Amino acid sequence: MVIYARPRMARSDLPTVVTLKPPPKINWAKRDDQYFGEVAKSADKLIKSSSKPLRVSQESLLGPIRLRTLIPANKDKLPKTIALMNSKIEARSDYLDRLLDWAIKHLSAKNEQINVDSIRKITGLGRARNPYIIEYLKRSKEIQKNA
Repeated sequence: MVIYARPRMARSDLPTVVTLKPPPKINWAKRDDQYFGEVAKSADKLIKSSSKPLRVSQESLLGPIRLRTLIPANKDKLPKTIALMNSKIEARSDYLDRLLDWAIKHLSAKNEQINVDSIRKITGLGRARNPYIIEYLKRSKEIQKNA
């Protein structure tokens, strides 16, 4: 004869089996359209900002709308959003041109002298960018002469 530490449970005392509902199916086409609009607004906000420009990168586009990891993880399911994001991300030279353009406008609005040092000071660029700044200033002067 076997002695149990606890008496056996009757079948009626057993917990009932709970069946879980599967999660709802995601409509990726609708989600793609939704994220497309959010990324487009984020890009426009970054580019049209009147303060010191930020580089338009994947992080700066997706960070403010809290989609930093969701969109890269579902690249195959969000083709329109990925295409828009890739078209809005700017190269370093494009960002530097936009930054230097902003710096020149900012300095001229304050009636300050526009030279390499004042531009470096306001943009936060290091000395390694001096040749690029000088080249940009030459290009902008040539454009102004031709216009």
